[in-house]
Amino acid sequence: MIISSKDQRSAGYDLATLFKLKLMNEYDAFKKLGSLASLEREIRTPGGIKVYLSKESMDCFVRLKKITAKYLSNRKILDDGDICQSCRYALGYLYENEPNNLELAQFIQLAEDASQKPISTHKFITSMAGLNFDNITELNLGSLTLLLPQKEILDSAIAREGQIENAWADMKSYLWITSEINGSIDFAERRFFKIVKTSLGLLALAFSLLLERGGAVVSLIPSIEGRMRPRTVTWLSIDKNSNNLRTKTDMQGIQALTLTKEVKTLLEETPWLPALITIAQTDVPQNDLASAVQRALYWFFDAQTDPILEMRFVKFWSCIECIFALSDKKDTVLRIKKGLRSLLHKRYRDTDPSPHFDFEKQITDMYDLRCVAVHQAHHDHVCIKHITAVSKWAADALIETSILIGEGVNSRKKLKEQIDMIYSTIPIQTA
Repeated sequence: MIISSKDQRSAGYDLATLFKLKLMNEYDAFKKLGSLASLEREIRTPGGIKVYLSKESMDCFVRLKKITAKYLSNRKILDDGDICQSCRYALGYLYENEPNNLELAQFIQLAEDASQKPISTHKFITSMAGLNFDNITELNLGSLTLLLPQKEILDSAIAREGQIENAWADMKSYLWITSEINGSIDFAERRFFKIVKTSLGLLALAFSLLLERGGAVVSLIPSIEGRMRPRTVTWLSIDKNSNNLRTKTDMQGIQALTLTKEVKTLLEETPWLPALITIAQTDVPQNDLASAVQRALYWFFDAQTDPILEMRFVKFWSCIECIFALSDKKDTVLRIKKGLRSLLHKRYRDTDPSPHFDFEKQITDMYDLRCVAVHQAHHDHVCIKHITAVSKWAADALIETSILIGEGVNSRKKLKEQIDMIYSTIPIQTA
């Protein structure tokens, strides 16, 4: 292990300081800090003795942990909590054994050994509402697989009494989403659900292009913390003159799309899908533009899960803003108009009949609806046709952007240059 001289000086100093400063016992820490604060400063030795760091010692430990993380071989598949726990173990071991020659390399090696323990391969399964299979059993989306429920997967696991039956009762009526991820359980779970969100955003994008009403009728909702499973909503009224009861049930929440063999084949043969799957499922996108597309896929996912029309509309606009809005916040509307007009012209140049002026006016009008919702708290002003249009614009823009990424465009600044070039070639028709 080669440690840079800068890290050796900084972390070596902090490690030495941790052995010079006075530690607190459990009673003194609880009395001075309280129960929650003392837990944050607790260090346990392998023998089970608890000691507590002072504020100055804790500052040293935080800096030491940050540098140690750089040298852990599995740092990319660990959460910060895992790294912190490994460093706590290393410090506790050294406190207990009190080495004569305190070396930073020894501390890092102890943390490295401890960091190996939580790493495993985890097979995740969650259920998903909003899609049914017709005469097919599974659909592969990169590292994710959508499949019919399989109780034998649960039966093969070691479980507590009633655990399998309860899980099966809750999940048997829905499609399953599954993937295997290597890492600590906290890292793997976070990674799995991140992939689920962006990948279902991509699948929703594909359906939005296939369906006449686009993203207005797609709702692919996985079982994720903070997401409510769709259900029917019933309300009633009583006529005060006749006393007749009237009930009404909204089935929108449980309507599901159907994936047929033909649509599955169409998806598998779609030329732009593999590139977007790669972007959706990459832990750290390779460049600025790929990162923007990944964020946009998340917002596409979030939009199509939202039951409130205004929020769905605003979130589909967020997809578009991820691609075209730059950090300087100048001329955002103009950039969006030029960006959408250019990328949709590129995508449909052989079949696009829409006049240049009319389409840009439509974009402006739609964006105004978004702005009065966000900045003036307006509601009840968005309808299905607005969501249909913006969801399809977002889908087309993301597809064309992914194609440009494959051609070497790696930043939103370079995308703007491409858009300016395309825009200058579009015949202008004014009112």
